[in-house]
Amino acid sequence: MRDVEQYWSTLTTVDSCSYMDSFLRKLSLIKRFVIKWINKKKKDLSVELTIVESENAELLDLTLIDSPTPADLDRLRQRNDRHDQILLIQEVTWRLKSRALWIEAGDKNTKYFHAYANQRRNRNSIWHLRDTTGDSLATTQEKLDTAAFQHFKEFYQASPS
Repeated sequence: MRDVEQYWSTLTTVDSCSYMDSFLRKLSLIKRFVIKWINKKKKDLSVELTIVESENAELLDLTLIDSPTPADLDRLRQRNDRHDQILLIQEVTWRLKSRALWIEAGDKNTKYFHAYANQRRNRNSIWHLRDTTGDSLATTQEKLDTAAFQHFKEFYQASPS
């Protein structure tokens, strides 16, 4: 969160834009920043998983060849715990991404599973807006701002609180 706050504070506003345009521009840049950060974290986690798996294999080989010391067994236990943590993080990430019910049954990360998650992301994306009459809106910023303002104005006027 601190990284996002720091990045937000470094972004400058453009004088020729309205406050809303400037805000939306900064929001778009933050989105790109967060996506890059997430992808970096995923890559770091995958690299760490590979390292942990190779260390586990080496320690396991060592324990099979020689009689292991308590320190070796402790380190093997720690590496196994970290391995389980990384796998759990990956599983939770996919559960949140897909909201698929079958993951509770222990389904693996199959091609079908990834396709389902990507289909869900595409289905939940906003491709266009419609105004209150049902007409599709143009993509100009002014019309989008007006439609959004009108929608929320009507929404909050209709609700009692």
